[in-house]
Amino acid sequence: MVKRTNKINKRPLSTEDLANFYFQLSRLEESGISIEQAFKLFITNKGELSKRSSIALSEIKQGQPLSKAGKKAGLLSNKDAYIIEVAESGGVQNIIYRELATVYQDRLKNIKLIKSRLALPLFIVICAVFIKNFPDFFLGRISLFEYLFDNIANLLILFLSIYTAFKLPDWVRNGPLSFLQQGWDIITTRIPYLSDWYIRSNIRDFIQSLGLLTRAGLPILEAIPKSYNILENKLLKNQLKEIDENLQKGDSFSQALSTISIINPEIKQVISTGEYSGDLSGALLHCAKNEAENIAIHTNTMVDWIPRIVYFTVICWIAYGIIQGGPPIGYIESP
Repeated sequence: MVKRTNKINKRPLSTEDLANFYFQLSRLEESGISIEQAFKLFITNKGELSKRSSIALSEIKQGQPLSKAGKKAGLLSNKDAYIIEVAESGGVQNIIYRELATVYQDRLKNIKLIKSRLALPLFIVICAVFIKNFPDFFLGRISLFEYLFDNIANLLILFLSIYTAFKLPDWVRNGPLSFLQQGWDIITTRIPYLSDWYIRSNIRDFIQSLGLLTRAGLPILEAIPKSYNILENKLLKNQLKEIDENLQKGDSFSQALSTISIINPEIKQVISTGEYSGDLSGALLHCAKNEAENIAIHTNTMVDWIPRIVYFTVICWIAYGIIQGGPPIGYIESP
């Protein structure tokens, strides 16, 4: 039993589970239901959320707060656990639950949109792989075994390439390719078009974390290092550290922010207004929400171009095969 619990704790919850968890938790909290009763309701559901809720409930019954119980059970990330811990000390947990629910719901919408846009291009590529050698199979030039072997091998190469592309950032950050991290930091901030999306996403995460921490009651001087330390890119992190240095000189937060070139002027203006009106955390969360919407538009534009590139590549592949009398990539010979 202990070994199984450890395995559960190591795997992060899906974005969908986190969105549902925080949404339901905020609603139950608003209804006056205690945290212990809320987790008893979570246990009645099925899936990974139910298993981890059971572990968290046992910790809560022993007097542990949600921030510690949830982190130990694998429900909460380190970042979420710290934000909730600060909120617990200030008695504003429900506000933070709602904010976190909004964060993960927006993230879930983007993930679903990307998956829906990429489903058809992936299907077209798989069809193209099977169509590639079908004329040779139809005419009896290759056997059924050779036809299937060729297509399965090419599909394995395709999926291995996709898997590598998705896992590469994690391998560079935390895996066997960590020696490339410095170069990766430079590349991700200089790739045309993509670098703008990448930088804005990191700034959004910084502002969002800062807004949540200050909303939970943490002083701005303590919240700033906590917020920029969640970023993995050291180049961006070092630029944001200048905010701390400016604050130490006696600048206001908006003045300290004004020297940071990677933050958009519109964000600086909104934060300046929020600080002047006494609602800095609200201004930060408002900016994070606006940035999330702008990033979503940027993401949609990129995702819209992927099917076009795939279709164009498949058409060129087929055209080249017709001209040359075969596909541009020869099939893999069976042993």
